[in-house]
Amino acid sequence: DPAGNPPPGCEEETSAAPPDQNRTSEAPKEPPVVAAAEPAKAKSKLARLKALGMPPPPVARLCPDDGAFVQLEPPHLHPGVEALKERYLRHIHTPVRPQAERTMHLTIIRKDGAPSGREELTADSVTVTVKEGVAEEPAVTKPGEKLLTLKQRLQVAMAQRRQEERTRRAELHRLDNEDCEEEEEE
Repeated sequence: DPAGNPPPGCEEETSAAPPDQNRTSEAPKEPPVVAAAEPAKAKSKLARLKALGMPPPPVARLCPDDGAFVQLEPPHLHPGVEALKERYLRHIHTPVRPQAERTMHLTIIRKDGAPSGREELTADSVTVTVKEGVAEEPAVTKPGEKLLTLKQRLQVAMAQRRQEERTRRAELHRLDNEDCEEEEEE
């Protein structure tokens, strides 16, 4: 075969390494003096790239989280996409308002009855620390939860109104029946 491949059906032993690696391992090894000159060349290339204002070549990194592939280039960040992500995160997170505390002085006036039959007014002063926003509803944790709670409150209010209307109608009906019975008796 002119390409150097063995003919099909021929059982020739091959190594697991590519042919380029086999050739380099069979070739005579270079002296260590030449190997020491290569890092100096690499440094000079980096210096020339920096002098030209070009970025240095990317550094290969292993990333086992992404399926253990070697990444030769850092991920490309698009500023528009990053800005959109930030806006989205600002949109979904409600702003956290600081819980303001304020101190209130309350004066309670009450009417006490004395055993002699006299009534006396007594005043008591109380200092209370109030946190604003404590009586608010719990924060919404799921999408659509606010709508569901609003629907539930509306249904409860409608059921209460219907019940009041039924009792009012029943009362009117009872009154009408009483009037009719009184007229029949006369």
